[in-house]
Amino acid sequence: TWESLDKREIPKWFGSGKVGIFIHWGVFSVPAFKSEWFWYNWQQGGAKHHQQEYIDFVDRTEKKGFAYSEYASRFDATFYEPDYWAEIFAQSGAQYVVLTSKHHEGFCNWDSREIGTTYMWNSMEKGPKRDLVGELAKAIRNPKVKSIQTNNQLKFGVYHSLLEWYNPLLKHDINNNLTNSNCKHGSFLNCHDRYLPNRTNEHKWENAMTLDKNSWGWNRKAKISDYLTTKELIDEMVTTVARNGNILINVGPAADGTISPIFVDRLLGLGDWLKVNGQAIYNTQSWKICDQDLNDHTVYYTRDDTLLYAHLTQWPLDNQLHLHCPEASNNTRAFILGVQHADESDSDGIISVIGTDHSHKDKDPTIPPVRILSSHSRQRKEEGVGGVTIQLPYMNPSQLPCQHVWVVAMTAIDNLD
Repeated sequence: TWESLDKREIPKWFGSGKVGIFIHWGVFSVPAFKSEWFWYNWQQGGAKHHQQEYIDFVDRTEKKGFAYSEYASRFDATFYEPDYWAEIFAQSGAQYVVLTSKHHEGFCNWDSREIGTTYMWNSMEKGPKRDLVGELAKAIRNPKVKSIQTNNQLKFGVYHSLLEWYNPLLKHDINNNLTNSNCKHGSFLNCHDRYLPNRTNEHKWENAMTLDKNSWGWNRKAKISDYLTTKELIDEMVTTVARNGNILINVGPAADGTISPIFVDRLLGLGDWLKVNGQAIYNTQSWKICDQDLNDHTVYYTRDDTLLYAHLTQWPLDNQLHLHCPEASNNTRAFILGVQHADESDSDGIISVIGTDHSHKDKDPTIPPVRILSSHSRQRKEEGVGGVTIQLPYMNPSQLPCQHVWVVAMTAIDNLD
């Protein structure tokens, strides 16, 4: 029942893992024209896709009387290397992988021959003649494949669409009151594609989104501007996690089983960032006080049991952070993740000297500590005065721990809980 499903707790690994990989791969990867909804758009058109474009494409590239099912023989997976896929995903910082086992076109990426309603249309009978799901599951579940950020073994799952455009069972289901329960039920919510609420949702949710801004499947018409940059990807992940979500990052492999270098570049860029800042993402929670600072809207927050993390999506021009939400105590310390600051003694009435990040062995005497210049009481905050002002060190580009989004960790924040 929905009642029992709503009471089901999410697995601990899902709540702490935060980052997953989504893979849309199927017969639609053969035409690779604009959208994974190619068949539907060709036959019926859609709000965002003009049917004539698809008709013209097929007329231009295929024989007269061509049927969509004929694409399946070209879905060959010639260069499909599931071990390589698993390696890339492990380096990306993802903690789980979700493969599309069957999309709305009905083609099954595994041996479905015993299921009569799949009409023998699967990857063992057509195209690659391989169990694509089983091979990737084996590669991901290999005990040697572990996240380089957390050292955890990756989890594997599948997305199996019940919406199958031209299967007679869909009409039967609709006649039997098939309804959409998105954003209403379940241990976590997945309300719609690219779901990213503008504030924290206390019910766990997931942002299934795409590196290609327009398509879930491989799209040969995509331009460089159609892909998220590494910074845009990191920004979206930070915003998602700050608001109590997980992010499920989609890539669309080609029909031959290759993953475009632009997808690999974005995933490895995310992985490099998480090597430095992963402690501010994994095993964290949203902060009930603020997910986004009320004064500096370029700052987002996460927290763990002892630390508050301020994610700076832009570096302040004057090197000073003016934050409204945190209430610093006399014992508050702060440091930039990935930076080993020089020591400095408390002096001149400054509230605190900043602690150091111990992820590196040696301190850099050329990088001064982060300093808290002022902290305001709750009463003054109610009067519109920010909570804390932090002086960041001046650093040259080679001293920055990462290229995008810097994390300031703060200890002993009075209003952490």
